[in-house]
Amino acid sequence: MLDTHILERAKNSWEKPIGIVLTLIFILGAYFWILNVTNLEIANDNSEIFRIWIPSFLLIILSIYWLISTYRLPGVKKKDITIGIFLKFDEEKDKYENRFKDLVRNILRNINEEHPEIETRLYPINYFKSEKKLVKYVQSMNYSLDTAIYAEVSGGNYLKEDGNSDFKLVIDKINFTGNFNINENLRIFKDNISISREVELRNAGKEWAIVEKNNGIDKVKFKRNFKDLILHYAGIYLIYLNNLDAALSILKKLKHSENIKFRELGPNTISKRELAIQGRINYNLINLLMLRASRAYILEGNKEKSREILKECELLFGDHPESFSQFISLARNSYELGHIDEAISYNEKAAALKPTAQEIFINRAFFGIIQKDYKKIHKNFFELGHLYRFKNTQSYVDIVAFIDREKKKIKATNCIYDFAIGFYYFFYIDEKEGRKILKKFIDETKNKPDLDDIRNLAIRFITKGSFKSVYSNKKKKNRKRKKRRK
Repeated sequence: MLDTHILERAKNSWEKPIGIVLTLIFILGAYFWILNVTNLEIANDNSEIFRIWIPSFLLIILSIYWLISTYRLPGVKKKDITIGIFLKFDEEKDKYENRFKDLVRNILRNINEEHPEIETRLYPINYFKSEKKLVKYVQSMNYSLDTAIYAEVSGGNYLKEDGNSDFKLVIDKINFTGNFNINENLRIFKDNISISREVELRNAGKEWAIVEKNNGIDKVKFKRNFKDLILHYAGIYLIYLNNLDAALSILKKLKHSENIKFRELGPNTISKRELAIQGRINYNLINLLMLRASRAYILEGNKEKSREILKECELLFGDHPESFSQFISLARNSYELGHIDEAISYNEKAAALKPTAQEIFINRAFFGIIQKDYKKIHKNFFELGHLYRFKNTQSYVDIVAFIDREKKKIKATNCIYDFAIGFYYFFYIDEKEGRKILKKFIDETKNKPDLDDIRNLAIRFITKGSFKSVYSNKKKKNRKRKKRRK
């Protein structure tokens, strides 16, 4: 008779060496039992094959399968990111090991199914009993594993206020390791991120305990929290791996913080924490989308792709306070793709967020040039001539190259393009060259009364340089009046 108890023990201990030993005992025992019961003539005639070679073959196949399935024989990475999950249990692990392991395995299976860019692997329990060994392992196995999450789990009975006891399972410690310094800052567009800071903010206050009495509710909380932890960490780590598309795919799904379950510490506390988490992931997403759009535009030369990403950013965040750069980029991108009205609209959306930003006046001045709106040109170059705007850092060489390229593209004879080029040269690039271009513009427009205001502005620039804004003076006067009233 076959002992099914051996099979049950083998199943529960599969990840340990005893698991493969018990499995081999059961399978080989079953094999020889069938041979003896059936007493096949072919087996008797080929005794060596059936009693030595076939069992040996089964032994080799099962051993290889065990090594692969328990990740003792490392496989090659096949996804954008491969994460190893390493659990360390305390001495009472026999009471809860299988239940907790099944819970984590279900979470990882769910992640692997929902996110094709991620592969998660649950390594045998207590595979490493110290983090130092795990760090060395991950660094030496970078062809097989990108990063690892290390969690220390404990369980036991705790005394409640009513004098009764209940079994409690809790993660005491969670650490992360990989081939990057988790405290190292990485620049993404206009902000720095670090793995340690992002993970700490995202996971602060999460509930990691499962109480026997509240088993069902606590399991739901734990599943959501552990899944969120892995996905968020994967998204941030993918940024370090320079895989922005995969990072965006994951982080966009985590945009809403209701996927997280916190300890019940009061509605105000939860609200502030959720707000901080929501704000941080929104800020990271905006910066990531802007960086990806910038790469599509500059490195790939794909204006349509860049516009598509920027549009997605607008759809996700609307007029978020950090959307200024996105609207400015959309204005330029829309213009280059022939959507002039849309370009002007996006520039005004940016102006609603930062009304006095230099980019706003640069764009308005250019739109005035292509629309031949001389009042708009005068007004915006007048604004750009203010002393207080000179601290802004723009790539003026690129701006001049863009204007010159547009002038040649439409074969413009309108000398207003030269005024714009002369202005940027005079103030930001090469004063002598700028003065030369502006003087030429002044000479060419003497008999063009419709350009008198702009010509006078050019004369003002080359004779007296920059000047303070009349709007700025108005603000100062208003401040003085308010002080007098007080």
